[in-house]
Amino acid sequence: TDIPATGHSYGEPVWNWSEDGKTCTVTFICEKDETHKETLKVKITSAVKIPATCTEAGVTTYTATVEFNGKTHTDTKDVADIPAIRHKLTKTEAKAPTSTDTGNIEYWYCEVCDKYFSDEKAEHEITLEDTIIAKLPKLISGANQEWTKGSKDGLTFKVDTDINEFKKVLVDGKELKDTNYDIKSGSTILTLKSSFLDTLSAGKHQICLEFNNGTIEAYFTVKVKETTTVPETGEQTNLYLWAMFAIASSASILVLRRYKKYNR
Repeated sequence: TDIPATGHSYGEPVWNWSEDGKTCTVTFICEKDETHKETLKVKITSAVKIPATCTEAGVTTYTATVEFNGKTHTDTKDVADIPAIRHKLTKTEAKAPTSTDTGNIEYWYCEVCDKYFSDEKAEHEITLEDTIIAKLPKLISGANQEWTKGSKDGLTFKVDTDINEFKKVLVDGKELKDTNYDIKSGSTILTLKSSFLDTLSAGKHQICLEFNNGTIEAYFTVKVKETTTVPETGEQTNLYLWAMFAIASSASILVLRRYKKYNR
């Protein structure tokens, strides 16, 4: 009796990739008879999955495609085979800030990855903001003021710098408590309170306003309020009597002289 052939029944494809992803074969094995195998050539295409950076290799995805028994079969393999590009650095020299312009630290910029670094080996990444040195503080108003003891208003100093840069204020080398002054933005406006100024001796004093980006020094003078002494009532009366006596004496002397003249 002849038994009709049942035909092959192939299982899932077995892919065999080369390490670099450039070549690949595929094998189909009959599930009824493992000795029956079909090994086929495949078509390989590639595409960049992850582009390379200055420091990291990029990744290529390789795709193998084959037609077998009326079906299309595919498989993929990722290979990190795109070399790192390496930095292309441009150095910027350090520049000191002034009261009108910001400065900058020494730094390097890579035009490939659009990143900033503080060293020529590009090992320490920073931001563009990190490269900027703020302008030096500039005193706009408040130098050489005079303050009279007993005044209600304090002394105000206006500085052209960001209030967030403020650290502390010293008068005659001594740091003040924040209860001795008021400070507000616009650029930075600091007012010494009258209650503090009243504790200072008469004369010239130094004020130092310290900021993260520099220090402002200025001077001001504390004066004692001038007083006018008004004589008491009794003293005024005595002065009046003495004045009248002097006038009367002068008149008597004049009359006596004329009398002698006419009686010669």
